[in-house]
Amino acid sequence: MAVPHGLMVSYVDNFSITVASPSYRGNIHRLQKLFSTITTRGRGIRVSFSVLKIELIHWWTPCQRSQPSTAPIQLERPLFHPSRVIRWPGYRFIPSLTTTHHWGHRLFLPKLSSPSSKACSPQGSVLDPSCALRIANGLLLPILTDGADLLTPNSSALRGMNSFWHRVQGRTTNGFFSTPTSILSREVCLPPIISYCRYRRRLAALGGTCAPPTGNPTSARLPPSFPSLYALRSQDSSRPLTRGLSSIYLPLSRRTEVASPQLRKDLPVDALAHLTLPLQEGLTCFPLVLHAPPPPRTEIPPPELMRKTYRALRNYVRNLLLQD
Repeated sequence: MAVPHGLMVSYVDNFSITVASPSYRGNIHRLQKLFSTITTRGRGIRVSFSVLKIELIHWWTPCQRSQPSTAPIQLERPLFHPSRVIRWPGYRFIPSLTTTHHWGHRLFLPKLSSPSSKACSPQGSVLDPSCALRIANGLLLPILTDGADLLTPNSSALRGMNSFWHRVQGRTTNGFFSTPTSILSREVCLPPIISYCRYRRRLAALGGTCAPPTGNPTSARLPPSFPSLYALRSQDSSRPLTRGLSSIYLPLSRRTEVASPQLRKDLPVDALAHLTLPLQEGLTCFPLVLHAPPPPRTEIPPPELMRKTYRALRNYVRNLLLQD
């Protein structure tokens, strides 16, 4: 059947609504009102929503004295109870917003593919070392580190990931189990987990800072002093609130060196901008990667020049991984 001219058929997945108020009951009322507004407007343009797939979660922080709320929400007829885990484009979030559950799940998935990890051992197998390296680098490493561009593994998750990756490196090189990890990384040309996670986060930071706010809302919340060609910054009301919240949770200047070990918690957007600090050498402003022609009479460099600069910065991030 031919599609009529001018008819657009599309499908939108992973749609979320986030609200905040002084109480969980207030959040529920606001969610119900917003859901009713969205469904009413969608009905006017013949857009429907799958209500049965809706999930609810109440965010909770350790500063709150009470336990996480169990209050349900009723949308149309179904009643939805809060979930303990929410899966959102590959990430797994729990009410306390800690990364323990996500990295525990990522560590469990490669263990399910134990035949693939055992196939990395050249001894007694039909695979040569180059094929074993491709399995480890193209299958096991992306599964293990999925989500590292946003979430940082804690110390316990990092120990489990390093232990598993050490076994994979040993099987790939057919070395002893007690061989030091630093030697295995150089022998098999597979990066350590902590270095590869830093590489993923830096790539994500570069992509967010070089995107226009119309394509990536992260760039609109960068600090005002960040060297970007796009001067628009959204009003961030949470930044001054963190000054009185805790003595270890403070805004981070993008030019301030982070102490090791880290003694304070920073705003996520500040930590994102800080990852680009090694890339700012020799640049007055970061390039702006546009997927559409800029507005007329806009004083920005040519798009081809900015794309070349962006590719050069990505190569520099890869070189930083090799230096680690």
